[in-house]
Amino acid sequence: MGEIKHGIDVFSSLAAPKLALERLPPICDFYDMYTPSLQWTPLYPRQKTLMKIIFLEIDQMNRYDFQVIEGWRESTRNGGPVKIPLDIFDRIEWLKKRGYKHFRENIFCLGRRGSKGFTVSHLIDYKLAQMLSLGNPQRVLHLPDGKEMHVDVMATTFSQAKSALYLDILNTIIECSWFDPWTSSLSETAIKLETAADKVFNEREEMRQIESGIRKNIRRRASLLVEPKAANPDSARGNASIIQAYDEFAYGRDDGLKASSEAIWKALTPSLRQVGKEAMIVVPSTPVSEVGMFYKLFKNAFERDEDGSSKHPDMFCMQAPSWELFTDGQYVPAIGKPLLLPPEQDESFAMEEERDPEKFRVEYRAQFAKSQDAYLNPDMVEKMFNAYPDLQGNANVPARHGRIDRQYVMHCDAGRVNDNFCIAIGHKELCEDGFFHAFIDVQKIFQAKDFPPDEHGVRRINYTVVQKQIIEYLKLFNIVRCTFDQYQSASLIDTLNLERTMGTFLNGSVVIEEDTATEKKNMKRWERFKQALYQGWVHAPFVIDDILGLGEVCMLEKELKFLILKNGKKVDHPETGDVTHNDMADCVSTVCVNLLSDQVEALGEGTLLRITGAAQGGYMPEVGMRESLAKEQFYFERSMEFERQMGLTDGWAGRPWGGGL
Repeated sequence: MGEIKHGIDVFSSLAAPKLALERLPPICDFYDMYTPSLQWTPLYPRQKTLMKIIFLEIDQMNRYDFQVIEGWRESTRNGGPVKIPLDIFDRIEWLKKRGYKHFRENIFCLGRRGSKGFTVSHLIDYKLAQMLSLGNPQRVLHLPDGKEMHVDVMATTFSQAKSALYLDILNTIIECSWFDPWTSSLSETAIKLETAADKVFNEREEMRQIESGIRKNIRRRASLLVEPKAANPDSARGNASIIQAYDEFAYGRDDGLKASSEAIWKALTPSLRQVGKEAMIVVPSTPVSEVGMFYKLFKNAFERDEDGSSKHPDMFCMQAPSWELFTDGQYVPAIGKPLLLPPEQDESFAMEEERDPEKFRVEYRAQFAKSQDAYLNPDMVEKMFNAYPDLQGNANVPARHGRIDRQYVMHCDAGRVNDNFCIAIGHKELCEDGFFHAFIDVQKIFQAKDFPPDEHGVRRINYTVVQKQIIEYLKLFNIVRCTFDQYQSASLIDTLNLERTMGTFLNGSVVIEEDTATEKKNMKRWERFKQALYQGWVHAPFVIDDILGLGEVCMLEKELKFLILKNGKKVDHPETGDVTHNDMADCVSTVCVNLLSDQVEALGEGTLLRITGAAQGGYMPEVGMRESLAKEQFYFERSMEFERQMGLTDGWAGRPWGGGL
């Protein structure tokens, strides 16, 4: 046997790692033994249960732990507030059989003030203790002696990284006496720990200098390095990382203005490959939206293969409200009253939820919003698909053709290879509340996937097919205005105007034109649509299509719920995630605003009044609606002239001009 120093065989290639690991207590005993401050502020019982799960310590679990885990599983089955993998014990067994000491990827979707940083810092520091216990972890992992092994603690900004999770890691190490012999230096920007092999190297270097009579101020080797970093694709490139922590990862930028959270993840996680099964990833975050890498990781953790087994058995995920890990703290004498109680037991917390239930649901109940900086309230979006005015007399249904006594508007949003080509048609009706409502009659989507590939194997939308469909709509609906966005629409507009002059369409006076969009104009359109939607003036049937990458969904619902406000001045789709289009939403919003623009404007100016009943089939407008109805009269008279020319006035020629619009 070689020379023994600091508990290791200096000349052993493996530095006696098994012997050292046997001396490291299980995680909860480790902190109870070496952290005196826990006598006054102990770990909560459910925090301990979670730590045992992460480090696969089934043999350390007591009856309480198993009861808590079963409660979490039951909540998962029933769609309750807490969610964990139902096959948690199968995953633990899978990992232990393959020589893992812990879950590789750990996703903590917890509410604010839910002890994310405190709990995760104890997990990270225990993993550091495991690495130090190897004596010479570099040799165990077949890395060069003395190679720095990194713990990368990342957040959106460097300031956030060093003041949040990194600070918790630093404080936990300071308070845990086990780390004292191995600590080289501690600061607000770096923690440097010496392995036993580092200590031997440093002592030998000092002895060599003494024997040679030449003393140099050589930096001591400390090969375990913990650093806070701003999360970007270059944060950990070139490092041999053993742990990566992505603090509040849901708040990463996913609007296309900076590197997305997915790009950061893909660039940094390869740094862990050198350490194999010793690698650990922790991602603690309050959820934000169903966009970005954090949400993708959350979904990945629960994915299953066709046989029902987990696709990612090395992943653990927990979703829980802020107060969950503090539950049962009242039964620990040193704790007494838990740090957080649910709103049902805390009046001030209940009042906070009542003031802003949507925000509370995300930030404290840890439920994902539909979109970060979501432009539209998802509840209001869902209401537009309800039956109107009721189930028996529902008018909110799709139409295959129009009614001759109604005027319709149509908008087309063009796409080619990657985008969709969408068409929306709608009309407005005066409803019982005394206001006009917009009803969407047609939602048509053309996708490149529905067309055969060209000679290069690329699928493209065939505009000839689209053109035929638009002509068919113009024959079936009394459309008074048909607009296109400015992209790839010029030739279509020219062709349709030529068809119009030939008397092909039901309304020979239809206006077919380009709707040139600007950032300011688009923002105004979306604001007017939002006002109309929130007033309950917009109705659209729940039309389901087979959408590439999404399956059978209502594309309009998806796009509206995922709209985000970028830089406070642009409404658009997210750059990453499940929904990266807003073509149908653009179409429907344009149709609705074309129909209700004057009414919404009057609402904003405070001049809008309900329309009172008048003669049979018509209504007399009050102040604030005259301009709107004057425009309706203009379109009506144009349509009437066309109907007279076509001999189609029988049966409704005497109908007053305001009725049925």
